[in-house]
Amino acid sequence: MTDPIAVRNQVLERIGDRADAQVVATIGPSELTRFANSFIHQNVGEIRSSVVLTVISDGRVAELVGSSTSDAGLARLVEQGLELVRISPIDSDWPGLASPAPLGEMPGRDETEPTPQYRADAVKAFLGAGPDLNGAGFCSTERLESAFGNTKGQMADGVATRTVFDGILRTDTSSGSAHHCSSDVRSLDADALGRLAYERAILGADPITIETGTYEVVLGHDAMAEVVMEIGLYGFGGRSVVDQESFVDPGANQFDRAITIVDDALALGGVNYAFDVEGTPKERVVLVDAGVSGEPCHSRRTGLRMGVRSNGYAPAGDLGEWYGGGPMDIILAPGTKTVDELIGEVERGIYVATFNYCRCLEPLTVEVTGLTRNGTFLIENGEIVRGLTNMRFTQSFVEALAPGNVLGLSNDPRFGHADAGPAYVRAPAARLARFNFTGNADG
Repeated sequence: MTDPIAVRNQVLERIGDRADAQVVATIGPSELTRFANSFIHQNVGEIRSSVVLTVISDGRVAELVGSSTSDAGLARLVEQGLELVRISPIDSDWPGLASPAPLGEMPGRDETEPTPQYRADAVKAFLGAGPDLNGAGFCSTERLESAFGNTKGQMADGVATRTVFDGILRTDTSSGSAHHCSSDVRSLDADALGRLAYERAILGADPITIETGTYEVVLGHDAMAEVVMEIGLYGFGGRSVVDQESFVDPGANQFDRAITIVDDALALGGVNYAFDVEGTPKERVVLVDAGVSGEPCHSRRTGLRMGVRSNGYAPAGDLGEWYGGGPMDIILAPGTKTVDELIGEVERGIYVATFNYCRCLEPLTVEVTGLTRNGTFLIENGEIVRGLTNMRFTQSFVEALAPGNVLGLSNDPRFGHADAGPAYVRAPAARLARFNFTGNADG
C-alpha cells in the first residue's frame, strides 16, 4: 500500500473502539547521488515508508514505529500496540489527543519528478565550475506524503518536497563549500554553487594563522543559520522553558533591533508539513520582533505543563525527541545590503562561511563552541585579502545578536546548512561587531 491516507484509515479502522490512538503514515521516494574525487560513485533510491502508532488506554501510552504498509504488517502493528499499552506505565503528563481543527493553507508543491540524470547533471555542473580542483558532495531529492489521524476525529495530510545539494571543491591547502536547499527542484543552480565553492577554495589557498581574540565578523548564510538554529532550539523550544533552561524573557529587548525571527511552516518556499506529529495545525510564531523576545513553541505536552495550548511544535524524529520539540521552520528576516557591501564596511575582521561540530556549553546563554570550516578569510579595508586556517570559537550566540552588536544583514536569505540539518533555518549573512575566537591552528 503506497497511499498514506489509506494506511492511516486502515490503522484507525483496526483500532476501532478498543483504545484511543493516533497514527502518522509517511510514504514517498527518497533518492541520493554522491560524488567524491570528482566522480559519481553512488546513486541510490528507495520508497521510504513509516507508520508511527500511538495507543492510549486507561492513562497508559505506548508508541510503535513500523515500516510495513501491507495489510498483514498494519494488522501486526495494531495488535502489538494494543498488547504493549496494557503493560506500559501510567503517563501522568499525557495531554490527550488533538481535537479536530483545520490546517492553514500550504504553498503549492513542485510536481517535477527529478531523475538520476537530473542529479548527475547537477553534479556535472558543479564540478565544471572548478575542473582543476577535487570535488566531493551529494545531491538528494525527496517527495514525502504524510497523513495523520486520531480516534478523536482530527485528520490531516500533506506533501513535503526537498532538493538538497552540498558540495566541496579542494586545492592542496584549502577547500570551499556551497549549499542549496529548496522545495522546488527547478531552483537548483549547481553551476552557481560550483563557482562559489571554487572562489572560496582559491581565495583560501595557502592560509595563514592569526592570533585568537575578539574580531568583527561577517558570518555567511550557513554560519548564520547555525547561530539562529542554536538560539531556536535552546531558547524557544517548549521543553527548554518547562525545564527552566531557556534564556527567553518574553517582552524583553534581548536582541538587536535588526533581528526579527519567525517560525512559519506555511511561508512560501517551506519544505515541511502544515501539521505536527500530534496532528496540531502549525501556527506562525514570532520568536523575536525587532529585538524583542516573543513566546516559545509548544507541543501539546509542554503546553499542558505551562498552561498554554500547543501551537504545533511536537517533536519529530531523533533530533526532535532530544530537544523536546521546538521551532522547525525558522526564518530570520533579511536586511538591505549585499554580502559584498557587508564585507566592504569591515576595516579588519574575519569572514566565516560555515561552522562545524558546534556544541552548546551553556543553554541559558547559548554559549557554543565550534570550528570554522570550508571558507575562513581575513578582511582588511573592506576586502578579503587571504585565507585563514580554521579557528575555534567560544561565543554566546545570544550576545552575538545582542543590542548594538548586529551591524547589518544581507538582503538574500536562504536555507543554511546547520548542525540540525539542511532545511531548518532560512537566514541572511550578517555583520557582527564582536565574535570571540579562542583557538587556531597553533593551539
